[in-house]
Amino acid sequence: MSTFWTPSGERPIPRDDPAPAAPAPSGASAERHDPELDGEMDEEMRAELMAMQEQMLRTPAAIVVANHCIGLVELAALHLGQDPPNLADAQVAIDALAGMIEAVGARMGENGPPLRQALNQMRMAFIEARTAGA
Repeated sequence: MSTFWTPSGERPIPRDDPAPAAPAPSGASAERHDPELDGEMDEEMRAELMAMQEQMLRTPAAIVVANHCIGLVELAALHLGQDPPNLADAQVAIDALAGMIEAVGARMGENGPPLRQALNQMRMAFIEARTAGA
């Protein structure tokens, strides 16, 4: 099943065709299984997913991409802040951030310059961490 990322975590993308039911967790008894309750939860989940998708569609794509870029900045900073710094993972996050910013370019609107500045700061922090560890 495909998912999409939201600030509150990964969310499944509903499909038109019904997915096979997941197996019951080990130790679950059939007597406690209530199919009617499952149907209500499925409907609630479907409604929640639809609402999230509608909200996502109302949000300009540049804003969503900027949000992902900020997540990459935070990820790089976390890896650089480790003792010792995790340079390999920090570099993956920084390179992914650079790729997104370079690919989208001026279409990021007002978010472009601060994201470029954040990229430059992460690159400098990476160099400082690498130099300190040498």
